[in-house]
Amino acid sequence: MRRPQQPHEELEQELRTLEEQCTTGDAGGDGQDENIKKRVRSIKNCLAAKKSREQARSYVQELEKKMSSLEQQNADLARRLAIAEAENDAFKRGLKRPAENCPEEQENREGEPAAGRGSLYVLHGGV
Repeated sequence: MRRPQQPHEELEQELRTLEEQCTTGDAGGDGQDENIKKRVRSIKNCLAAKKSREQARSYVQELEKKMSSLEQQNADLARRLAIAEAENDAFKRGLKRPAENCPEEQENREGEPAAGRGSLYVLHGGV
């Protein structure tokens, strides 16, 4: 079972107090000095772990924001693509001429070439 977490400020205060005891020699005996060093190491580890978890949490939040932004951008681009494809199809339908308006068909029907009207149509492959 996990121990209850101490607030960050309390851990830092305890760390400062213990470090002061180590530097001034107020620790007492050799056994006391070892316990203080272990506790200092434990507090530093706890603070580093908290910092690491906070950085990971922050990183994940940034990734989620970026993902949300990219999903929105993707949806906008998909919408724009659909509109462009619809316009392209409309233009394609507008360019196709019925067979009766085709200059080649008029030439065959009337026996003489359509005067200058068919040159572009023939050049572009009869689109």
